[in-house]
Amino acid sequence: MLDSPIVDVALGLILIYLVLSLVASGTQELIASLFGLRSKNLRKGINNLLGDDLAKDIYKHSLIKVLAKQGKKEPSKNQKNENKRKKMPSNIDSKTLVSALFDSKIKDQTSGAYPTAPAAIRQIIKSMDIDKDSPFQDALLAINDEVGGDLVKLREKTAEFFDEAMERVSGWYTRQVKFILFFIGLALAVLMNADSIHMTKEIWTNEALRAELSAMAVETADQKKYEDFIEKRREKILATLPIGDFSWAQEKITCRPNENFIPPDPTKAKNVPKKILPADQCDTEEEAKAKAEAKAKAEAKAKQEAADKKKAEAKAAAETEEEAETEEEAKAKQEATDKKKAETEKAAEAKKAAKAKEVAKAKQEAADKKKAETEKAAEPKKAAKAKEVAKAKKEAADKKKAADKKKAETEKAAEPKYVKMQFSFEAAWNNAPRRLPGWLITALAISLGAPFWFDLLGKVAHLKGSGTKRKPKPKPKK
Repeated sequence: MLDSPIVDVALGLILIYLVLSLVASGTQELIASLFGLRSKNLRKGINNLLGDDLAKDIYKHSLIKVLAKQGKKEPSKNQKNENKRKKMPSNIDSKTLVSALFDSKIKDQTSGAYPTAPAAIRQIIKSMDIDKDSPFQDALLAINDEVGGDLVKLREKTAEFFDEAMERVSGWYTRQVKFILFFIGLALAVLMNADSIHMTKEIWTNEALRAELSAMAVETADQKKYEDFIEKRREKILATLPIGDFSWAQEKITCRPNENFIPPDPTKAKNVPKKILPADQCDTEEEAKAKAEAKAKAEAKAKQEAADKKKAEAKAAAETEEEAETEEEAKAKQEATDKKKAETEKAAEAKKAAKAKEVAKAKQEAADKKKAETEKAAEPKKAAKAKEVAKAKKEAADKKKAADKKKAETEKAAEPKYVKMQFSFEAAWNNAPRRLPGWLITALAISLGAPFWFDLLGKVAHLKGSGTKRKPKPKPKK
């Protein structure tokens, strides 16, 4: 069992490439279906093998027409019958192709019988209307001479010849698919910021992420059908992958909190934002929404308070009018009562004041005497305490001065407090070249295809000692 961080990093990267390759393969299949790439490639291969004229005749045969699927349409010679164009098949079996060829070119169209004499078969092959640039006629003559004019063997050998030719056509299509996958992979790498170099560093330094990706990779390697497993856990895998970070394409913007805010000097501080915006332009969508709601509530509350105040004033005015009539009589009675009460209170206050003055004087004399005695006894302690307080104040002042100096130095080199990130084409353009090597590596990895990465995932998982043991591929029987 090889439990190494290097193996875990490799498993994590392979899992990422597997997921991205599946996405790219699905996109490539959609493109191939929309543009009929398979049928185009097959038609091109048959044209190169048989020549344009003979290939057109073969494609008109009913055995080929019945294989046609939704895909690329074969252009019609007659432009007036554009709506009657026929669709080309994306796959033709070699035996079907041979049957269509022999049925349209070897068989006697009048009697419907095949020739049996070797000389007659050779003569028919030599009289075929085939392009001069096509080597098919010479190849068919050579096969006919090899089998001695035996029609059955001639069909078998011709089918084998077609199989070999279709293998080359398949190779053309595979290279075309890899080419398309590369550009799809590059687009995915840029859109998802799947930078292989950045992802490798992130997986290597983040132990928790490395362990989680490694566990998912081993679990994926234990599956028989990786498409089903990835489909079920796609969201979790994509959420775990270290991709989608677009901070490289953003620039820092300072939000001015008030009119007195002064941004730091770019020549003295590091990472100083280039743009400074008013505070009202720096709010996020949630903050702006909250402020709007608070403003609406405040306006509604103010309106309600104004209405209540107006209602209270109207009520008070009505009550004032009702009480105006009896106010004069009540006023006269109240004045007489107040006058009598004032005279009584004045006499009582004078008497009370004299008594209180005497009591206060006695208390003051006692307090002064006691204070003098206390101060006399506390003078030594007070002097010592004052000395300690002065010393403590000096130490506190020194500490505060040192802390203020350190804070000033820290704030001078630090980023501004009110900062937010915003996408910038300038930042993206300036930083993209640093990401390009990682994107290209990812695109090349995706072009290898999902089957390649799933097979490699199983092999690397075996190094960790947790993958399933794969059965060797059976050798073809001779």
